[in-house]
Amino acid sequence: MIITEKNIFMTGQSNKYDDLFNEKQEEIQIILEEYVKKFRDQLTGIIKDVWENIESDYVPYLQENLFINLRERVKESIEYSDIAGKSIRDKIFREHKDEIINDINQNNLERIKNLEEVINRLNRLYF
Repeated sequence: MIITEKNIFMTGQSNKYDDLFNEKQEEIQIILEEYVKKFRDQLTGIIKDVWENIESDYVPYLQENLFINLRERVKESIEYSDIAGKSIRDKIFREHKDEIINDINQNNLERIKNLEEVINRLNRLYF
């Protein structure tokens, strides 16, 4: 039989394939649902295995690696005095200028005091 548009789209007439499909429609539906359920179960198992591997192999190190990478980037920026490092230092200095100067002054005063004590001890020992 040659398939033509006329015999494919016959209206009002049913052929043996349509009758067979109508009879077996419920069985076909059940078979297809079983395949879909089987596929879903297999896919769920695969996804669960992959997620467990990700959780055990990578998640514990994410936060630690993030901070390590960030710290290294900041150190590199400061060490190589690139534009980002300079802008970070400048911004920190502008925002905390008074605190930084006070801390430097305090450190210098402590150093002077310690050096005076060393000089006094040495004077007592030798003079």
